[in-house]
Amino acid sequence: MLSVNLSALLMADAQEEVDTEQAQKHNKHRYKVNRAVALGLVKDNLAVLLLGKEPLEQVYDRLLEKIKKRKEAVKPGRSFPRARKLHYKFSITKRNVL
Repeated sequence: MLSVNLSALLMADAQEEVDTEQAQKHNKHRYKVNRAVALGLVKDNLAVLLLGKEPLEQVYDRLLEKIKKRKEAVKPGRSFPRARKLHYKFSITKRNVL
């Protein structure tokens, strides 16, 4: 839970910086921070953050730069509906074994 909260805070800061950088550029797509990468980076560096062997500002800045580098384009209209599941007469928990 701690790593998810820390990654959410870092992602919010990184997204603000990405948005300000993208406002100056005229790219085809809007860019968004990759949530899975941010969570992985925070989980890998959680021990460094908790033990305090490095200054927190230094670890924070390093993580923020790594997260900002791993952004992805948000392409409009990229929605794929999920396949419908089969409906059975009885639920799986109430079927006979044989």
